[in-house]
Amino acid sequence: MSGLGWYAHRLRSMGPREVLWRANGSLQRVRSRGKHADGVVATNSSLDLHVAMERFRAGVGRPVLLDRQRAQAIYAENPALVDSLVSAADLSMQRSFCFFGYPAVTLTGPIDWHYDPIADLHWPELPSLRINHRVCPGDVKWIWELNRLQHLPWLAQAWLYTGDARYERAAFEHLDTWIAQNPPGRGIAWRGAFEAGIRAISVSVALQGLRDSAELTIERFDRVLTVLVESGYRCWRERSLFSSANNHLIGEMAGLAVVALMFPELASASEWEASAVRILSSEADKQILTDGVGAEQAISYQIFSVELLQLVASLLLQRDGHAPEAIVNAIERSTSFLAALIGKNDPTPRYGDDDGGFALRLGPEAVRTVRDHIGIVSAFSRDEEGTPLGNNTLTSQWYRAAHPSPLEAQKTVAISRPENQPSFFSPDGGLVVLRSGRRRSTMDVGPLGYLSIAAHGHADALAVTISVDGQDLISDPGTGSYYGHPEWRPTMRGTRAHATVCVDGQDQSINAGPFMWLRHAKTRVRKVDLAAGVVDAEHDGYTRLSGRPVHRRWLIAPHNDRSQLVVDMITGRGHHEVRTSWPLHPRFDVQRIPLGHIVSQDESAVAQFLYASTAPLLIDEVRGDVQKNLGWWSDRLESRVPAWWLGAVCDAELPVVIVTLITPIDGNATDDLSVELQHGRINVRWAEGGTTRRLELQVQDDEPARKPRAVWVSTSLSTRGGVSAYVRNMRNTDLWRDWNIDHVATHRNGSVMARIAQFVLGFGQFTWRLASDRPQIAHIHMSSNGSFVRKFLMMWTAKAFRLPVILHIHGAEFNDFTDTAPQPISWLIRTSLEHADAVIALGNAWATELHRIAPRARVEVVPNAVRPQRAVQQAVNGPIHVVFLGEVGERKGTFVLLEAWSKLIMHPGARPAKLTIAGDGRVDRARHLIAELGIEASVDVRGWLSEIDVAAILRNAQVLVLPSLQEGQPMAILEAMSRGICVVSTRVGGIPELLGDTGGILVEPLDVDALASALFDVVNDSDARSCFGASALRRIEDEFNITTAADRIDKLYRSVVQRRESR
Repeated sequence: MSGLGWYAHRLRSMGPREVLWRANGSLQRVRSRGKHADGVVATNSSLDLHVAMERFRAGVGRPVLLDRQRAQAIYAENPALVDSLVSAADLSMQRSFCFFGYPAVTLTGPIDWHYDPIADLHWPELPSLRINHRVCPGDVKWIWELNRLQHLPWLAQAWLYTGDARYERAAFEHLDTWIAQNPPGRGIAWRGAFEAGIRAISVSVALQGLRDSAELTIERFDRVLTVLVESGYRCWRERSLFSSANNHLIGEMAGLAVVALMFPELASASEWEASAVRILSSEADKQILTDGVGAEQAISYQIFSVELLQLVASLLLQRDGHAPEAIVNAIERSTSFLAALIGKNDPTPRYGDDDGGFALRLGPEAVRTVRDHIGIVSAFSRDEEGTPLGNNTLTSQWYRAAHPSPLEAQKTVAISRPENQPSFFSPDGGLVVLRSGRRRSTMDVGPLGYLSIAAHGHADALAVTISVDGQDLISDPGTGSYYGHPEWRPTMRGTRAHATVCVDGQDQSINAGPFMWLRHAKTRVRKVDLAAGVVDAEHDGYTRLSGRPVHRRWLIAPHNDRSQLVVDMITGRGHHEVRTSWPLHPRFDVQRIPLGHIVSQDESAVAQFLYASTAPLLIDEVRGDVQKNLGWWSDRLESRVPAWWLGAVCDAELPVVIVTLITPIDGNATDDLSVELQHGRINVRWAEGGTTRRLELQVQDDEPARKPRAVWVSTSLSTRGGVSAYVRNMRNTDLWRDWNIDHVATHRNGSVMARIAQFVLGFGQFTWRLASDRPQIAHIHMSSNGSFVRKFLMMWTAKAFRLPVILHIHGAEFNDFTDTAPQPISWLIRTSLEHADAVIALGNAWATELHRIAPRARVEVVPNAVRPQRAVQQAVNGPIHVVFLGEVGERKGTFVLLEAWSKLIMHPGARPAKLTIAGDGRVDRARHLIAELGIEASVDVRGWLSEIDVAAILRNAQVLVLPSLQEGQPMAILEAMSRGICVVSTRVGGIPELLGDTGGILVEPLDVDALASALFDVVNDSDARSCFGASALRRIEDEFNITTAADRIDKLYRSVVQRRESR
């Protein structure tokens, strides 16, 4: 793909806000070019280096990972592991390096850190931003791997283990030459904050291991600190955001945290640590899903990310005695999932990209296996008997040495032995695991990958893997290449390379570049029956083709059944080529038989594949095709070996059914496979061991007769306030129609008797609908005080009907309500949240609060949302119209606003402006204060307005002001943002998440002068209003669009239902 083509596709994957952010970042970098280095020098010059180095040598005030005393203890207990490490350090000392699947190379001394001997390429020593690694002829991954300096911890450990001065001298020689050749911002090593973050970890850990070396002079300490400060600066300022915020963001924040924790004397250390840990906690929840699957849909990147989280958590645990719960819980979730996936003897699972990357290399292992990884994270994980899980490695030894009694240091969740639950379904990540004896089968029913580009996902929807006796039979054949052999990559990540169905030779999702997918195939799980060993799912990836083909697959692998049956049905219209693919491990050989294949190992037959179809069928196999890059297997990046890809292909009118029967060669003959599609039924028949076996599948879609249903419980839609506005907005989305949602009102404005009557009526309607309509979901909107009491009764009524419940928490005072409630009420609140199938928070800040209130609650973030509207006109000739929408009173800051307004209009330089206050509440007090301040001429108090009137007033507004003391995510701000109106508000609740850095102006609550100043700025500057308003509208389009929120809730519903059905 040409460079211009790549950029065009990349732009398509971004939202408007990301485009603006990237453009602004480029402009800022151009403006600041040449200025940044002065800041680094100033940062270091503020330190007393002698005191800092003395404290560093003593390990005072910081966590310590590499330590001489620990090293000696590890050596005494694990001499073989240490000997392997010393051998690896010897190679590094000789400048011998081996990365990925490339051959080992020995570099000349001193090392030229810009030279790639594999490609015989010297990377340019230009400003890093001017180096386009995507078009250079060499493999940038190789030169980046060299410049990560991950061998330095080997040299430091070898010195700690042996006391041999050669290792410490080599470490400092390599570090000295690297610093000399790589001034900040120049060369390929500084291309990207991610590389700076991973390198900073290696340098920090190695230097700590060398802290009492005589080779560590004050000058060297100063130079290293300069590099680390520069690295930290880049990790923060150039961190990955938006569609790039995957494992790269975790790597950058882990690097920033490690620098801050290990060098607390740095001026920015405290701020860096707080910011990094906050983001890591948030990303831990996002990137490790509720069921423990990595969001990137790539095992190696899940391992990589979790080990970065583990490193930061370990350092915090050592220093403070505890680590952030969100991070620890993510490590636990991931470990539980991976342990269940590999069982006692199953091989490391293969799906998604695998670049073989290490978060921190403390051991000499060439690759990180899942069992190695589980041993490493065992500082936080034990089985039910308290036994460490996974393999014993030097990395795990160092963590255990730092935390000899982790269960005493911080309460952790013990994970079950994987053999106790052999089959399982992870609905969030979308993986079904079926086991029968020594066989493990999996089926991928999850998303393509993470974020809009799904960079490391493969087009493998509905792909099946099979392993027997701890060895892969059918699996993902690997990654192949990133940059070294770019012609391999499209095939190896494409559909044909995976054990699924390929239609018309196309990928299920649209490949837009080596690390980008434009259109993501979406899977739909129809049924998972673990007891019967049946999976039924489909995807829509091919509906973009003529005739809108849909692939539906059944995997039928019953427990204790020797046979596995895969039924593929392609529905739609027109003539299409349909091909099944079964990539085998390279240890196997293949012999074609009539309508099938015999698979053998070491000349002994081990399995038989039989195929049948409702259309004429051709048997297909390929191995080691260098022209089309088909028939390969890749265990390491940039290497591959020939391997058989089997399958069957038919070219026919849809619908088409292809059946694959996979059986072991065990003396029971299997043949005569046939399939028919008649009257909405698939009938499969085959002979096995002298008997005829039959299977019938009902394929007519009976869902129109049983459309999914949900019931929503909230206040009346005519009630004033944000909840009713939110529900009204949702009524116009596909979610409402697709889930046939019924709305039940339990509250309305009016007298006490009217409110009681409404609740009694609503409770009766709710109970009747549960009994008669049998909905799949009860979605209950809850806030404080009386709302909690009403919804508490509704929730537990739904639970009595065994109905999944989602609690949607609104209101700015829910945390205060919980904190000030009597202990029995607090217990009821916590119990309700923790027993809900999901709890929706309006933003990350509220998610944190809900986790504090109910630590075991399943909290999901779905922000409030609206539909984008036409932007208002900011350049007006008359007075600037400022609007306040909300309940008039102290909590919304109405009276603070009026005082600020009086200062604004008395300012001699202020432009004419008018303020409209619309809302009920303490309206009389507001009018009295307006008279007191003498501002009647510029303020209009309108009282509560209908939805139509609010829309009308916003169409003529230029500024919305809401100086609240407490908030959730106010709909008034969202409605203003959706029209491109400039917002002035306070830094409370979920408002900062709504506005971000560019969507408006935030001031502290109760600060009259700051509020007046902010209003002055936006009233007098139409360009500023336009800029804030445009940014606010983009945020609505990108993040707070009602359609996006509806899609998130739809996904949550399906996940909750699937989780409930799989129990």
